[in-house]
Amino acid sequence: QSLCGKGPVVIQNPDEKKVLYKYIKGDKMTRFLRDLESDAPAELVEGYDLALEAASVLASSPEKAIGLFEESIERGGDKARAYGGDVTWLVKAYRGLAEARLAMKDAEAALSTIEEAERLSKGEDYFVLEMKVK
Repeated sequence: QSLCGKGPVVIQNPDEKKVLYKYIKGDKMTRFLRDLESDAPAELVEGYDLALEAASVLASSPEKAIGLFEESIERGGDKARAYGGDVTWLVKAYRGLAEARLAMKDAEAALSTIEEAERLSKGEDYFVLEMKVK
C-alpha cells in the first residue's frame, strides 16, 4: 500500500533508470496479482477494493457505505483471515462500518462492529480503541 494510504502502488519498468509509479485497484489489481502468479485470492483483492470505495462515500452517504463495507467484509474477510499476514484493510473496513453505523444512529451495531475490529487488530489499533471509548 502507498504511504499516503490511497491504495496499492506498482513500480513499472524496474530495469530502467526512471521508475514510474501507478495506482491500481479492482480488476486491474486482480490481473496484476495473477500476472505475478501471486497466491493472493481474488476475493481478498475485491474486498479491499470495495472497502476503499466505501471509505470514499462514508461522509456523504453513510447508508451506502454500510452496504459497501458489509459487502467488502463478506467478500474478502474470510480470505484475509485465512490468508494470514496483514489484515489492516479489514480492520479499517470494520472501523468504517462502525463509523457509518454511528452516523445512522445504530450504536448497538456499531459497538459489536468495533469489538470485531478490536479483536482483529489484537487491541493494537489506536483508532479502534478510540472509537470504543466514544
